[in-house]
Amino acid sequence: MKQLSLFLFILLQGLFFQITAQTFKAGAIAGINTSQVSGDNLSGFTKPSPIAGLFVERMFGNEWSMQMELTYMGKGSRKNIDTTRNDFTLYRLNMHYAEIPLLLKYNTGSKLLIEFGPSFGYLIMHRELDEFGEMDGQFAPAEQFKRFDLSAALGLNYLLSEKFVFGLRLVNSLLPVRDHDGNTKFRLNRGQYHTGLAFRFHYYFK
Repeated sequence: MKQLSLFLFILLQGLFFQITAQTFKAGAIAGINTSQVSGDNLSGFTKPSPIAGLFVERMFGNEWSMQMELTYMGKGSRKNIDTTRNDFTLYRLNMHYAEIPLLLKYNTGSKLLIEFGPSFGYLIMHRELDEFGEMDGQFAPAEQFKRFDLSAALGLNYLLSEKFVFGLRLVNSLLPVRDHDGNTKFRLNRGQYHTGLAFRFHYYFK
């Protein structure tokens, strides 16, 4: 954990050192990520979590740019008790990631920007609960979550003003974040994957 914190600090300093060049822009990010986990027998983006971070953007002319971010993002899954259906099962999966997306952005010229690229996540901590409490010890799944998450991101941004941008971003894991119990696999179903739909605001510092 200490090594990760040092790496992120050095990376952030290096990124914002580059802002002195006129082709670089920087800013802050805030928003909400709605997520689900495939393979948990639940469906729907039922787990809202906050997003917060910083970004630096390198311009290549008027149409193309490259954006790198350092963000905190919550992921996971949720199922509430539904007494109207006599369903007393509960599930909570709260996961906390440090994310480094590296995205190529294209300006369509009509205030819309398309973005796509990989996103690298590091699992800081997680907590898994059911109706009986925290799932640990003999109640924990046999397979544990992997520390790193490699995802693909695709998004659409709208320029509200020179300083504010609103964006939608779909992010899906490329590799399983947790294997099935016993490491079982069936064709493309090789484990559990994150899927997230994020609602984001970007603010440019200048």
